[in-house]
Amino acid sequence: ATVPLHTGDRLLLYTDGLVETRDDPIDERLDLLLRTIGSLGPSLDDTCARLVDSMRRPEDPDDVALLLVELVETWPDA
Repeated sequence: ATVPLHTGDRLLLYTDGLVETRDDPIDERLDLLLRTIGSLGPSLDDTCARLVDSMRRPEDPDDVALLLVELVETWPDA
C-alpha cells in the first residue's frame, strides 16, 4: 500500500511486543494503541515513553521497539 505523507504527519513503526499479549485479543490492543496515540502531545520522546508506559506489561517477556518519525518541511539552502 502507498500512503501519501505530508509535513507534520507522523509515522509509527513498532514490534509486536507493543500490542500482542497472551491474554488480550489483538483487536482490543490495537484499539488501545490508537486511543493512546490519539491523546499524546507534540514531543516525540514523550510520545514514545507514554506509549511504552501505557502499552507494555512488565511481566510480559516480549521485547518492544518503536520508531516514531515526524515529517518536517525542509528548506532549500540559502
